[in-house]
Amino acid sequence: MYFDNLLWELPNPIQAAQHAQWRAIGPIIRRVYEGRKHIPPEVAAHLAEHMGEGALEDREVEVLRLAMAGNCNREITNSLSISDETPRKNSSRAILMIHR
Repeated sequence: MYFDNLLWELPNPIQAAQHAQWRAIGPIIRRVYEGRKHIPPEVAAHLAEHMGEGALEDREVEVLRLAMAGNCNREITNSLSISDETPRKNSSRAILMIHR
């Protein structure tokens, strides 16, 4: 009898996994909806590994740090007083450096 009640209290494994996925993705959706960026931790770690090589300029590193913190391009350009194209170009250059 106790075992039967226990089974009813345990969540369905598929539903539990789906619930965990939605809990993880909810803050990401909210951040993107607010106009901010989301960079997965694995990508950020990979970028950080290559930052110490000195191949990126100081300004490029500064732009990437702001992007990794979730700032959108407009926020980055306003805080650093740079052109609208700079954040996009710096991100593209960093990605090219990773894939070399």
